[in-house]
Amino acid sequence: MPAKKGQSSTEALLLLPLFLIFAFGMIQAGLLGAALVTTSYAAGSIARKAVAKNDFGFTASNYQQRFQDLLFGGMQYHNLTGRTVLDPSGYYNLTVNACTKVTALPMMPYFLKKTLKGSLEATGDCTDENPPVAFASQPPYYFVVHGMTKARMNYRGS
Repeated sequence: MPAKKGQSSTEALLLLPLFLIFAFGMIQAGLLGAALVTTSYAAGSIARKAVAKNDFGFTASNYQQRFQDLLFGGMQYHNLTGRTVLDPSGYYNLTVNACTKVTALPMMPYFLKKTLKGSLEATGDCTDENPPVAFASQPPYYFVVHGMTKARMNYRGS
């Protein structure tokens, strides 16, 4: 039996929202993946630079411009922290935490708010406890991507 007139248009309209959610979801996943790789690289690059300078009193403002220079594609600087700790073997270890903001694409917040239910809530902090990707469930909607690197400083503490 031949299809009725307008049946394909109706089917297309019914499937369009699912297609758009899938398409935006794939684009958002790609943006988040690129941000995760870039943020982790930035944390490592900054840690290497701080170790090379023997910068025990890590000051984020000294490295903020380097971090911002590495960001691309709508990524925004969110936070940069670092701290040195003397380990039991007598060496200093530097931990650098870098966080970027990535704007959530249309329709993603409404889908993710119900799916995540606050399990990956973004905070203003950028610490070791942050998940790799967190979501701000209040407008303006965005993701916080966290990169972390630990580096041993080649200097023994006294």
